[in-house]
Amino acid sequence: MANYPQLKKGDRLPSVGVLQKLLNATGAALKTDGEFGQKTEAAVKGFQSERRMLATGLVDEATWTRASRSRWLPIVDCIDVFDAKIYHQRLPVLLEVGAQPLLTGGMQHGIQSILGRIAEYGGDIFLLRIVGHGAPGMQAISFGAGGFRELDPVTQKRVFHPLAGPFAGVGLQTEAQLEQLFPIRQHLGPYGQIELFGCKVAAGTTGRRFVAAFAHKLGVPVSAAVQAQHMPDAFRISGPVYTVFPDGHDLHSWCESLPDFPAMTVP
Repeated sequence: MANYPQLKKGDRLPSVGVLQKLLNATGAALKTDGEFGQKTEAAVKGFQSERRMLATGLVDEATWTRASRSRWLPIVDCIDVFDAKIYHQRLPVLLEVGAQPLLTGGMQHGIQSILGRIAEYGGDIFLLRIVGHGAPGMQAISFGAGGFRELDPVTQKRVFHPLAGPFAGVGLQTEAQLEQLFPIRQHLGPYGQIELFGCKVAAGTTGRRFVAAFAHKLGVPVSAAVQAQHMPDAFRISGPVYTVFPDGHDLHSWCESLPDFPAMTVP
């Protein structure tokens, strides 16, 4: 089992471009444009059928694991534990596929904590997903206390185990905060991209400007939610997604610029 980006027909994302490169390495002949259209869906179904998988045309955990076999495409999830709902609903789903999310809280100096722990992954990170509360032009990364409750076998009472200290919010919002995050760039690989899962981060002029500043500062595509997010969606942003590309790229040109994967037979 492995962490994965959940993709389907209609998606227009940088990660779709990486998927298209992976499929082409197994024999497909897709245009690498980042658009999950009919041809990409047909290629996914063909990939699934040839390997006796259920041909849904959806990229799920099993499909991504097979398509990215032997490729170094690590995915890192960073979860702000401020809201217990986020912790309880997203963490178990990620753990089920073998993910090892980074949990941040208000007393952990969120940006520094993320930098230090991402460095432990080595390099060439494919996808960094930042999960926490949001607002137009703001993505929470370390916004306060969090934890979980479990049943004490002796007292049969639920005991709260804190993961962070008192409320002490840190959100990505200002130019100075984005500047502090810049060292992450050295850990992102040639397919590197970032997704912001906070509610309405990319909404309105303020949101779009923030996403653009984020992308240009780190030099990688940044995708963010335009609408409120649904808790069960741990592997994809719900609803419309706004993406900004660095260096004057758009979706098509950035995906076309990605290096090809060596041809490979995937069982």
